[in-house]
Amino acid sequence: MIDKSVLIKIVTTEKITIEDELAITNQLKLSVIEVGLLLNFYMEGEHKRKVFTNDIKNRKQAERTERKTEITDKPTNFLKVNKKAKQK
Repeated sequence: MIDKSVLIKIVTTEKITIEDELAITNQLKLSVIEVGLLLNFYMEGEHKRKVFTNDIKNRKQAERTERKTEITDKPTNFLKVNKKAKQK
């Protein structure tokens, strides 16, 4: 982390893998940092820049909160639902 504003992940593999990209994306999602750099110091070198802005994080958090309240507001009796499905 540089000055609490950029997250850097350094790898030394032949190519940047999807796992490396997912790792830095998840770290950005879980932090307040918005910009991540994925640097590969292999023979030819390679880099990728990832941006996950805080407004996206706030929107996703709000969506999760809404889904949780929807689920708890409407309890379902699964036994009754299954019995109705079997009767048809």
